[in-house]
Amino acid sequence: MSRSFSSILSAFKRQWIPAGLTLASVMVGAIAYLMYTPKLYEANARLILDEKKVSVSELGRDLARLSENVPGGASPIATQAELIKSQRVLKRAVDKLASRGNQNLPALDQLSKSLRVKIIPATNILELSYQNQDPKTAANLVNAVMESMIEENIESIRAGARSVKIFLQKEVPNQRAVLQKVEREENIYRERNGLISVADQTRKLVDNLGTSENQERDLSAQLQEISARNASLKQVIGTGSLKNAYESVRIGQDEELKALRLKLANLETKVIDERARLGDRNPDLLATLEQRNEVRSLYEKKLAPFSPNVAPANPNDANATIPQIDIANDALSQDLISKLIVGEVEQVALEQKMLTIQEEKSALQSRLADVPVKQQPLTNLVRSREEAETNLKQLQSKLQEATIAEAQLVSNLQIISQADIPLSAEWPKNSVVILIAIFFGLILVVVVVMFLELIDNSLYDSNEVENILKQPSLGDLPTLPDNLINLNLDAFLDDSLLVEPYHKLLQSLKLHSIEKLRTLVISSPQINEGKSTVAAHLAIVAAVSSQKTLLIDANFRQPTQHQLFNLISSESGLSDVIHGQLVLNEAIQSTEIKNLSILSCGKSSSRPFLELESEELQSLLKTVITIFDLVIIDTPAINDFSDAITLSRYSDALLLVVRNKISTRNGLNQAVTEITKSGVTMTGFVTNDIKTSPSINYPNLNYNGSTSGHKSDAMAKTLKFLPFYNKLHKPEMSSLEKMP
Repeated sequence: MSRSFSSILSAFKRQWIPAGLTLASVMVGAIAYLMYTPKLYEANARLILDEKKVSVSELGRDLARLSENVPGGASPIATQAELIKSQRVLKRAVDKLASRGNQNLPALDQLSKSLRVKIIPATNILELSYQNQDPKTAANLVNAVMESMIEENIESIRAGARSVKIFLQKEVPNQRAVLQKVEREENIYRERNGLISVADQTRKLVDNLGTSENQERDLSAQLQEISARNASLKQVIGTGSLKNAYESVRIGQDEELKALRLKLANLETKVIDERARLGDRNPDLLATLEQRNEVRSLYEKKLAPFSPNVAPANPNDANATIPQIDIANDALSQDLISKLIVGEVEQVALEQKMLTIQEEKSALQSRLADVPVKQQPLTNLVRSREEAETNLKQLQSKLQEATIAEAQLVSNLQIISQADIPLSAEWPKNSVVILIAIFFGLILVVVVVMFLELIDNSLYDSNEVENILKQPSLGDLPTLPDNLINLNLDAFLDDSLLVEPYHKLLQSLKLHSIEKLRTLVISSPQINEGKSTVAAHLAIVAAVSSQKTLLIDANFRQPTQHQLFNLISSESGLSDVIHGQLVLNEAIQSTEIKNLSILSCGKSSSRPFLELESEELQSLLKTVITIFDLVIIDTPAINDFSDAITLSRYSDALLLVVRNKISTRNGLNQAVTEITKSGVTMTGFVTNDIKTSPSINYPNLNYNGSTSGHKSDAMAKTLKFLPFYNKLHKPEMSSLEKMP
């Protein structure tokens, strides 16, 4: 069940006795623990997991190297921490100490539980600690464990190197045989395909191919130049072929042909002249013609070696002329033709050379294209040979390293601080135990206080009451004795700590009332919550505030107002008026306080609920509100009787009195249920019996705030000794005397 507390401080104030006893019990237990607990001495030492190169061989360093600390994977330093506490290491340490004469050594299981291994954060350092009643034994055990761990580490590295060495001794000969086989296959392939050095051969072929391409480009340029020049010469000379040009130069340069051409030209001129002068039949002409034909025949004969295609002239033809062929007679023509001939020859030679270079280029390209085809198998063979050589070298190197690592005594664990014999006990420490006891004692105190508060059904403040009633608090009233009205009135009214809360309550009731407050029902969830005392004091304050006030005691079960006000008797009162046995003005009794009158309950009835629900009571209430400014009705507890709820239907407001430390949650919840079921609207509540420090003292009075236990005779005697007794006067009752 949930419980809201006024405050932690107030809860501790209420439960200070069990809280103090609880804390004292814890402290006594802590002191007893310090007195009887044996002292433990703690020895500490440190190891470092060194990642440096601790071996001269690479294999030794690999065997001693830490594995990578990947997230989620194994941690090397954590692995070493667990190995330190292994049975093998601990047994070696215990045996080592036993051989040195140490006695009273712990069992392995106990040592494993007591030995603590701590990893220093962000380092590769392990801190070993062990507690024992003997400080010397604690230090010796920690040092022995570190020595044993280092020995185990060395043996582990040597064992790894030994196993690697055995494997390599078998593997090296096998790898050497593989290398020899691959070398033979490579040599055979090179000899078969003429591949000595593929790279050199490829480079030479590429160089030769480049040279051929350069020559081809140069020859192509020369051919273009010579071809253009020859074309120009042919155009200038007018010859159609190289042969004709050659014949023309040869014929033009031959001296004998030159002489015959000249002689023949002269004879032709002479023939023409004689024919014109002598006629066709003249002997001289005929002789000249014959001479000309002879010269022409000789010329043709001499010309035949140079130009065999020239047809001979008919000897009987008198009109036959010299054969018409191209003849380079002048030096310029001969020079140009000679250049043409030389150019043509050069062009032919260059074209032939171009063909030769192109054939060589094609051959080089073909050979170069064959190189990759032949190189692929060779590359595989070379790669296999190189891999075999590399593997063999590595295996031989690792074999040497394994031999060295096996011979070395290396470890990746080093002692950085040995355990010294502790001079002071580690546990128990008085200050630590006391602080722990205080801490847990305070926690236990809080638990005890909370438990007591949870099982405590009493109410202590208005905030908790507001949460239950869902109604506003109209004020907090101080603790007062029930017969306070028998004291010095002036002194009472002068004490603001006592009077002001009731005055504020009266004002709050007026503010929270929907209509003008004329009738007020005062009740409480259960008995002994001070509702009658609150009703009496509220009536006094209202009367002193110049309000004509009537206090009706409707508590037929346990009437108290006549005792509080020291009235003569309660035999005549409300019940007598309801039954018609007494008129209202006769039943109302005046008090020594101005403006305050009392209507006691009257004779007890076996069925008071019938009187409360009667029309006579309703008529009475309607009558008194026309005479008095305020009517306050004191009723029984709501949880016990329904009187308060019945009277609330005829009243303007219902005030619930809740007494500090007396009212309970269960009683308040029951009252809320009763009020809710009846449909009555509650104006609010007031908290009674709040501790204050009054400025005046009231001797011989009990400040218990209860509503019973005071006898009227004692109150009367007290009243007679008060100096203001004769000053009080009765209120005017002229209106009451006129009532029927």
